[in-house]
Amino acid sequence: MPAVAGCRAILRLARASDGEHLVIAQGLEKWTGGLWEAVPASLVQFLEWVFTGRIVASVPRTSRSLVWTAPRYLRAFDEYFAELERQSARPSRREWTQEQIVAASNRARLEAARAESDARRLPSAADVSRRKRTAQRPEVVQAIAFLARKHGKAASVGWSSSMAGIPLVNVDGWLVAILDPDPRRIGREQFALHAGTLLLFTTEDRQARFARDMQDYEPKPLGGWKTDFVLKSAVPDSWREAKGQRQHTGIPVEAAAAQAPGCIRGEGSER
Repeated sequence: MPAVAGCRAILRLARASDGEHLVIAQGLEKWTGGLWEAVPASLVQFLEWVFTGRIVASVPRTSRSLVWTAPRYLRAFDEYFAELERQSARPSRREWTQEQIVAASNRARLEAARAESDARRLPSAADVSRRKRTAQRPEVVQAIAFLARKHGKAASVGWSSSMAGIPLVNVDGWLVAILDPDPRRIGREQFALHAGTLLLFTTEDRQARFARDMQDYEPKPLGGWKTDFVLKSAVPDSWREAKGQRQHTGIPVEAAAAQAPGCIRGEGSER
C-alpha cells in the first residue's frame, strides 16, 4: 500500500463465511452522494482491481484516513464538496442568506459525518472508555430517550470529540443533536454545524443560559438557534445517585435512572 504522509493506511482483512477465503473488511469504500460506505469484496477481487487500475489509494478531503476507491467516486466527492463551497462562499458571514447557511450547514454536517466515521475506525482504549462513561451518564440516557420520544430520532453517543457538546448520532454516523453545548467552544469554524443542528439541553435553565451567552455572538442564525430541553427543573440529585447505585450494585444506569424519583422527563420547549 502506498504511503501518504500524515495519514493512517487502513486495510483490514477477515475470513469469509466459508472460513477459507479472505475478504476486505475495511478500507475499500465508495461515495454514495452523502457518505462514504464500505464495499464488500474478496481479496482476489481487490487485488485484481488494484493491478488493473480500477481502484486507487487516496485521502478524500476532510479525512486523514487512506482509503481505496474508484477514481469516479473521488471525482463525484470533489464535485459535491466544491458545490457546497461555492454555495457557502461569502466575504462576510454576517451577510449570509438562509440558503447559504443551509449550504454551509450541509457541508459542516458532511465533515462531521466523516470525522465520526474516522473516529469509529480504530478507536483507542481511551476513546472507548470515554464514550462508554458518557453513554452511561443518566442525563445522556434521558436525552437520548427524549429525542426518540419527542423528535422521533434514534441516536447514540458519537465517537468524535470535536463538538462543543456531546454529539448524538444516528446509526449511519450522521449528527442528530448536540447535548449541552458550551458557548465558549463554538468558534467561527463551528458556527455552521451548530447553526444547522438541534442543540439539546439537559434542563430549561441551561437552554436559557445558552441563549443569554449567545446574545452578542456574530453571526446569528436566521430564525435563531434550534434548541430544546429535556427537564424543566435542575438536574436531579437522583441522577447522581443512580450513577452511584450502578457502581455499587451493578444495576444498569438506564434502569436506575428511569426508576429514580424526580427523573420523569419534561416535555421540553423548542425555541
